[in-house]
Amino acid sequence: MEIKNGYLPKKIGITGSTGFLGANFLLKLINSEDYNSIQKIKSFYSSTRWNPLLLDINDKKIEFEKLDILNYEQCIEKTKDLDCVVHFAAMVSFSKKDLGQLWRINVEGTENILRAAIENKIKRFVLISSISILNHAIDDKILTEEDIGTNEQTNKKYHYHSFNSKDEIVQCHKLWKEGNKSFLKKIKLPYHDTKLASYVIAKELVKDKDIQLVTVLPGTVLGKGDNHYSITKLVDKVYKNSLFVTLPGKASYVHVEDLSNGIYLSMVKGKKDEDYIISGNIEDNLPYPFFMKSIAKKLKRLTKKIILSRFLVLPSFLSIPVARFLEFIYPSSSITEGMVKSGYSKSVLSIEKAEKTLGYKPVKSFDDMIDDLCKDFLEREISEYIKNKKHFMMIRNLVCSNWVKKNAKLIVNYDKDVEDSPRKVYLVNHPTTYDFFTLVHLAKNNFYLPIEHTAFDIPIVGYFLHNSGFLPVFKKKEKNSEIINKMVDKIKKGLPVLNSIRSGGIASGKPGRLRTGGAVIADLSKADIVPLHIYVEKDRLVKNFLITLKLKKAPIVKFHNALVFVSFLKPLKWSDYHKDNMTKEDYYNIMEKVESLFKQQDELIERKLKEEKSYYDAVKRQGGSDIFINF
Repeated sequence: MEIKNGYLPKKIGITGSTGFLGANFLLKLINSEDYNSIQKIKSFYSSTRWNPLLLDINDKKIEFEKLDILNYEQCIEKTKDLDCVVHFAAMVSFSKKDLGQLWRINVEGTENILRAAIENKIKRFVLISSISILNHAIDDKILTEEDIGTNEQTNKKYHYHSFNSKDEIVQCHKLWKEGNKSFLKKIKLPYHDTKLASYVIAKELVKDKDIQLVTVLPGTVLGKGDNHYSITKLVDKVYKNSLFVTLPGKASYVHVEDLSNGIYLSMVKGKKDEDYIISGNIEDNLPYPFFMKSIAKKLKRLTKKIILSRFLVLPSFLSIPVARFLEFIYPSSSITEGMVKSGYSKSVLSIEKAEKTLGYKPVKSFDDMIDDLCKDFLEREISEYIKNKKHFMMIRNLVCSNWVKKNAKLIVNYDKDVEDSPRKVYLVNHPTTYDFFTLVHLAKNNFYLPIEHTAFDIPIVGYFLHNSGFLPVFKKKEKNSEIINKMVDKIKKGLPVLNSIRSGGIASGKPGRLRTGGAVIADLSKADIVPLHIYVEKDRLVKNFLITLKLKKAPIVKFHNALVFVSFLKPLKWSDYHKDNMTKEDYYNIMEKVESLFKQQDELIERKLKEEKSYYDAVKRQGGSDIFINF
């Protein structure tokens, strides 16, 4: 569609649409004056971590679809009939241990989606790159779109990428496609170098092609919707007074809403093969110590909590060798040489080109950015989530995974429709210890689960259960109503919650009544219900107990030398099971339906074990699972 001084695509594809930047851009499209002229938006995502900003979107124009950008055939199929693709999908890591995956996603993935766009004769492709592809500046040099890291005219003192030319990057990617990854050893700045490589490969791909490639270089983005906890992890450290040092460099900050507007203008008015720095105003180029202090002061005002606002500025002669040493002895360290080096850059970004060519003008102040960032951090209880995840992963890595690997082989079945549910309540057929161990072992991310309150009285166990965010269940209805409210709150924020369909000792052959609580919390939070079925081979269960601090027995049921089938069944959509004025009978009917699905799954597995007995008899009943689930 032709508009004043530009072109508005009617059918738009967005990769990485559930991430921080992608979700905010999608909201920008929805709220734009030209939205009525847009016919369709394909909102592509790669994981089940939905952005909380998008949880309540219900618009027929928007189609959420899973897309693996590493699958070229899938890229071709999913991008047919589009006018434009806006490519956000990328991996962010500064660790050398992630180099292979960074190259695979940032370079190969970008190549795949761009090749597919060319193949499908898509008119425009907007590449969301990064200011990390620009040169390094140590003296407040003003950087423009001409200061790309492969610019051979640049003064060497500003050059800090691992590649010296475009040709070198092209050659390295050729080696990658041949299976030769030896060049990765020379890369010193994993994120910066792979983003630079993806930019160069994209430019090479579109040479002599009709497609209009427009590249956006965002500044350091602040605001609401950081669902991958990149900036908010830093906010959490300030909030907990666990960060005392910073680096002396500068960054150019931009509010995510201003960035979204800049990307929109780039999509509509950007020129073929042109790059645009989209960041804040000149006064938003600020030192890291000031940024950290601003976060501390804002959190202090919002919470009335004592928060330290003075930070020690580390000199490079100390921090860089320390980062190298940490990375050498601990490859998974979050403190890396690349991250530290970037922290000494004192560059200032110019948005003059975007202002003159696109009519871009940031309207949010730095204080607006900090205000929205900190309020989002507090409203979403991100500090609590980070603490919960830390302790959950300790339980998984130190206890559950080791135990499951020694005692069982897991066979996992996963219905792909589970990934299409933004809010989920998983209903489990068993409420026993072995379910807990099994599911924690399988989990890529933490989930929330109500557990019998006596488990919290067990020494050490109770500490980790509490700090992982698990919820104690009591016999008194008043206390349990609090638990229900907490679970509903978690689900509304897009966090996964599990609940069992029955109480009592299912493993002992004495199952309790069918509970409607799972259906109630799912309905109240507008969540889809995912039936989660666990089947353990007959006669492989071991009953035992632990003594609590109150000197009471807490029963536990585990398995030994077992085949365990874990099945994530087709979800029951909220829009299908919900109706106005839901009654207790309605909720009971939902639970009966789920239980009937579990009985069918029991029969299916038992038939399979009987029909393929020789195969399953030969399976070693150890090792746990090689498949891990994003709940």
